[in-house]
Amino acid sequence: MDKNWIKCLSRGLPTADLTGKIMLLVFMAYPLADLPFSFAADTLLYPIDKANEKEENLGDVSFCGIIDEAAG
Repeated sequence: MDKNWIKCLSRGLPTADLTGKIMLLVFMAYPLADLPFSFAADTLLYPIDKANEKEENLGDVSFCGIIDEAAG
């Protein structure tokens, strides 16, 4: 999900004004900082998740539509 947030937020960088670029970079700070911790936790918990795996359809976990709506 961090990757999706970064990808969606970075789409707005080329067209945003200075204030918009600053806000996008601020909102990108959390996913960038969280990425290595999420990767480590996912790696450690993968065997447990695989052992308890159930058939789930999570659908689209992309947040680009939500971000596009909020940006107007």
